[in-house]
Amino acid sequence: MAPTQSEHPAKAISDKPLAKTTPSPAKKTTQNGFRSFSIKAAANGDLTSKVKNKEKTAEEVSTNELRNKVSNNDLLSAWLEYSNMHKENRVLLSQIMDEHKPVLQEDGETYQIIVFNAFQEQKIQEYALDIANHLRTRVRNSFIRMKIEVDETKDEKQFFTSTDKLKLMVEANPNLNLLRKAFDLDLE
Repeated sequence: MAPTQSEHPAKAISDKPLAKTTPSPAKKTTQNGFRSFSIKAAANGDLTSKVKNKEKTAEEVSTNELRNKVSNNDLLSAWLEYSNMHKENRVLLSQIMDEHKPVLQEDGETYQIIVFNAFQEQKIQEYALDIANHLRTRVRNSFIRMKIEVDETKDEKQFFTSTDKLKLMVEANPNLNLLRKAFDLDLE
């Protein structure tokens, strides 16, 4: 008794021979099923149209780059958005960005950030590419660029003792000294 077709699912359904397929002359299929390009076909020029198509898409991308006019408000909004997105995972960067806002320059494509010290500059430089990509996307201008300036004269004075802190606070609000005396508070 001959086995039925359901018993041997690997057999062809019809008795007709399967059509033999041949790969295109430019591509060859290897034994493991991967395709590769034929060097002979490439030398004959079969692949030149594909190379030209890739060059064309690169040209199209460059002509499609965005160059919208950037406003200071749009730039600031995108800057703060980036800062807020990274409050959890890049805390120091976020704090620096919140404290130092970008200012759009006269050319309309350069924005300047003035920081207080080299550490802040280094922190912004570390993420400059990521920041720039975010800003370029949000303001829809591929040509904006960042300029960082360190202005050490604006560096906040560091207070190391509680007496120094109290003196500064009393200068800002003399009533604080009256409260200190009224409650007989002394600094240790």
